[in-house]
Amino acid sequence: MSDEKLKEKFPNIKTEEELFEVKKYLFKRACGIILLLIAFVCLVLDEVAAFEAGLPWSTICALLAVFFFYSSWKHKDFVFRMKEDKTREIITKKMMLDEMCDNYSANKRLIGFGVAGWSVFMLFIFCKNGMDYISHNWIGFVIVMGIIWTLFIIWLIASKLDMDKARQSLEEGVVVLSSPVKKKFTSGKGGNLHYFSFESENYGKYNKMVLESEYYVTEVGDAYYLLLRKAKKKYKLMAIFSPKKWELDEELKKYLVEEVNI
Repeated sequence: MSDEKLKEKFPNIKTEEELFEVKKYLFKRACGIILLLIAFVCLVLDEVAAFEAGLPWSTICALLAVFFFYSSWKHKDFVFRMKEDKTREIITKKMMLDEMCDNYSANKRLIGFGVAGWSVFMLFIFCKNGMDYISHNWIGFVIVMGIIWTLFIIWLIASKLDMDKARQSLEEGVVVLSSPVKKKFTSGKGGNLHYFSFESENYGKYNKMVLESEYYVTEVGDAYYLLLRKAKKKYKLMAIFSPKKWELDEELKKYLVEEVNI
């Protein structure tokens, strides 16, 4: 890739040193990918074509790939900063309402599809065992299916009620807390889930999962907008927004609270 195309893809590059660092990261990643492909080919040849050196070469290439991926990791936060989009957009109440509806609909479709697919699969397995098996076990099958679908319906009702409460809170008024990132941490297998931690003296503590790209371009102490709604005696975190990318509209500015966190 030419320098001009690299600068288009990474618009925050300002110096030749920054360009060199990006090239170094991309080169190491490319080497890692190529070595993984070679390792896979050697492994296939070892199994299919009786290539005796296939397994040792596959192991060597895989270890080298891990080395390249690991050595490129230290450049990752820098590369994300070079690629970060600096344009700002306006946050509005309508945007939040639309996002809540979209999230609810997407979750409903996903879980509904999973429950329906599981039910069809279990019905197929049940019927495959023959009429004698069906006649002796149909009651247990109906009970199990009834429990699963009852739990799904309860989840649908609870999710709809929660969304309606969130909509009502957003329409009546919310708290937009300006809060710095207290801590960054990862969890999950291989640290593939990324979180920001916020801590407010008056509104409580919150952890929010974020995208990998956002995680690496954000430092501890960077300010964020926390959109909170009242849920009984506590506040519930609805969403977070970076002031680097987002600007509150005039209506949401009325609910802005700037607080020094503990």
